Amino acid sequence: MTTPYPYSSIKARLLIPLLAILLAGTFALAVAAAPYSRKAVDSVYDLLLAGAVLQIGERVQVDDGEVVVDLPGSAFELLALAREDRVFYRVLSPDGRTVTGDDVLPEPVRHLTPGKPLFYNSSVLGSPVRVAALRREMAERSLSGSVLVLVAQTMQARDDLAETLWRGSLVAIGLVCLLILLLSALAVRVALRPLASIDQALLAKNPRDLSPLVIEAPAELTHTVSAINQFLDRLRTQVNSTQSFIADVSHQLRTAITAIRAQAELAAEEDDPDRLRMLAARIHKRSVGLGRLSSQILNRAMVIHRADAVPLIPLDLRALALNADDLDHAPLPKDEVLVAGDPVSLEEALNNLISNAQRYGQPPLAVRVWQDDQADRACLAVRDHGQGIPPEHWEQAGERFNRIGQGGAESAGLGLAIVKAVAEAHQGSLLIQRGEDGGFEIGMSIPLLHEEPLA
Repeated sequence: MTTPYPYSSIKARLLIPLLAILLAGTFALAVAAAPYSRKAVDSVYDLLLAGAVLQIGERVQVDDGEVVVDLPGSAFELLALAREDRVFYRVLSPDGRTVTGDDVLPEPVRHLTPGKPLFYNSSVLGSPVRVAALRREMAERSLSGSVLVLVAQTMQARDDLAETLWRGSLVAIGLVCLLILLLSALAVRVALRPLASIDQALLAKNPRDLSPLVIEAPAELTHTVSAINQFLDRLRTQVNSTQSFIADVSHQLRTAITAIRAQAELAAEEDDPDRLRMLAARIHKRSVGLGRLSSQILNRAMVIHRADAVPLIPLDLRALALNADDLDHAPLPKDEVLVAGDPVSLEEALNNLISNAQRYGQPPLAVRVWQDDQADRACLAVRDHGQGIPPEHWEQAGERFNRIGQGGAESAGLGLAIVKAVAEAHQGSLLIQRGEDGGFEIGMSIPLLHEEPLA
C-alpha cells in the first residue's frame, strides 16, 4: 500500500499547472494594465486640451499687422475642473514672439501639421505637464506665417485617475482569475468523479466476487476498466485452478492416507508372518507413492510461483541436457539452442521427464535437443522405447492425476502436469510424438530466443 503525497494526485497535477498559468497570466495582465490605463486617461484629458487649444486658435486674428487673441473663457472651464492641476497657455507670433501667455511653456520640437493638435509631455517650473500644440497659418496682407498656440496642464489628476483605473483593473483581474480557478477545481472534480465510481465499485465487491466490473465510464477510462476486468478474469481463472488443484490433491492425499491406515490396521491384527510381510510391503509402497506425490505437489507449487516471480534469462538447452545425470543424450546441435527461460523450472521439468521415462518407459533412454526452424521453436524431450501414451490420449496428457496410458493407476500424478506448467510459463507447450525409429518422446516446445550467442 502506498501513501500518496500532494503532487501524486491527478487533481494536483491538473490544478497546479493551471494555477501557475493563471498566476503568469495575472502578472502579465497587471503589467499590461498600467500602460493601458495611462493611455485611456491620456486620451480623455487630451480631448480637453485639444478643445481648449482649438478654441484659442479660432480666436487668433491679425489687426494692423499684429497678432491679437481674444481668449475665450470656455476654453479653460473644463480644464479647471481638475482643481489640483494648473493650466498654462502661450500664443506665439510668426516671428517667435510671445503674444500672450506664459513664456516658460516650452515649444514643441517636432513638426506640426497645420490645424492638427500635437500632444507631448514636458515640464514647467519643475512640474510635469501635458502640452497640446496647434499651428495656424495666417495669410493676411499685413501679416503672413504660422501662429503657434500652446495649452498645457499639470498631470496630477491624470496620475490619480490612471492609478485608480489600474488598481480597479487589478481587483477585477484577481476576481476573474479566482473565479476561473474555482470553476476549474469544480470541473476537475467533476471530471475525476468516474474514478471515484470505479473505487466504490471495487470496494463494494465481495472478496469472493471476481466477476467483471459493470460500470459506465468515459472513453478515457474504458481501457482502465477493461484492464481491471482482464485482471479479474485472470485472477478468477487462477483461483478456480487453485481450488481445483487443492480439491484434487486433497482427494489423492486422503485416498493414500486412508489406504495406508487400512493396511496398517490389517497388519496390526495379522498373525501370519507371510501375510504380515505382504502388508508391510504394501504399506511401504503406498508410503513411497505418498512421498513422491508430496514432492510433486511442492515442486508444482514452486514452478507456479517462479512463473510469476522470476525473470527469464537467456539459456542454452544443450547445457541443460548435458547436466542430466546417468542418462545418455542424442547427438546435440552444434550451435546453441537459446531460449528465454528459468533454469530452475526447466531443470525441474527435465527431471520429471526423466523420472516419468524411467518409471514407465523402456530403455534405452536419451535426452534430445533440437531446433524447429519452421515453427521457430526449441525442443527438449526425453525418449524411451516403451509403449508410450496412446495417440488418442495425447490431448489429455499433462492433466493432474490423469490415469492414461503408461501405467494405469500407478501413472496418476503430477509429473507431466509440472512439465506442462513449465512449458506454458515459457510461452510453450507440451510436446508428445512418436519417432521414426519407434521411440516415444515427451518434452517441451519453447519459442527460440533470437539474440547473439552466449559468451
